[in-house]
Amino acid sequence: MGRKPLSIMKKKVRVVTYLDPQIYSKALFLSKIKKKPLSRLISQLLEEAIEMSPCKAEAVGSNPTRSIAFFSLNMFEKWAKKRHSKKTLHERLSYIQKTPLDLLEKGNIKTYFWRVAQKPINEHLAKALRNLITYLVETQKITPQEAEQLRDMIKIKKSWQPDNYVPNDEQIKNVLRHLEGNHLKTYLILLFSGLRVTELKYVQQAWNNADKFESFVRIPLNAVRNTKKAIFCYIPLWLYEAINHDEIVSSVALKSYLKRRVLLPLKYTRKWFYTKALDLGVPVEIADFYEGRVPQKIGLRHYYNATHRADELYSKVLEPYFREFIKGVFNKDSTKLKIFNGITKNMI
Repeated sequence: MGRKPLSIMKKKVRVVTYLDPQIYSKALFLSKIKKKPLSRLISQLLEEAIEMSPCKAEAVGSNPTRSIAFFSLNMFEKWAKKRHSKKTLHERLSYIQKTPLDLLEKGNIKTYFWRVAQKPINEHLAKALRNLITYLVETQKITPQEAEQLRDMIKIKKSWQPDNYVPNDEQIKNVLRHLEGNHLKTYLILLFSGLRVTELKYVQQAWNNADKFESFVRIPLNAVRNTKKAIFCYIPLWLYEAINHDEIVSSVALKSYLKRRVLLPLKYTRKWFYTKALDLGVPVEIADFYEGRVPQKIGLRHYYNATHRADELYSKVLEPYFREFIKGVFNKDSTKLKIFNGITKNMI
């Protein structure tokens, strides 16, 4: 059975191509089930087939060797969804949508990147374009050599500088005095564990699986997010017993709460914890272990040794310090002491 000639209208350009019998049969089958026009289903299936394996077709009034539907933003979005969080995906797509995509859809890759490069490229747009180049390579629309040439066109000077600022105890105490209820309890989880802000959701999910010890709890997270790891969440026992898992506020809500009150950003809880652990004599490798910075490949023996040492140091060094720290924050605030009844009952 030969290929069936097909004439369809695509974006006001009449396209003539030859239809694979399998696509025609699938479209005919779907049209009976979904009761949709056959031509529309054929058009959809053809576009998907072209995207997966770019083909050539003769377009009336155009170059006969040019690819049809060379680039589809929807297909790029599906590809990017597997690699980025919703927030990052939204940012990348918003920048890509502001570029002359019509050139890319027609297959004019170099012209597209040349046009984009004529204007100043900020860091966010550069990341989005690099994602786009990776997508084009993986879908075999360009070669790795061509990709290197395109990356050279969008290189920018790095304006990013590392944030080495570490808040002191008084600044942290000031934040705590302005927090109340569940916001305060959630803030303390991050402050006394050293976890990343985005890892708060893993803590809530595993809250009831905590291993309890005499003065602290160890919540197994075993979460991996790209290159980021969260192995355990260590917090004092008196803090754990004062919180139900449904009282944990989301990181987004807590960030917004702090921003509205012009308080120290949430990311500094992790910096304060790490610096404080080192100041108290915790070895660097154990401080890294608390915060999830471990080698990509870690031996079983090393893993158990690190866990045992982390347990010991949290019990003997960190928990006693955090206990006295909280008492120093709220010992003169009777209102806050009522809120912290569950936390302070084991501290006195």
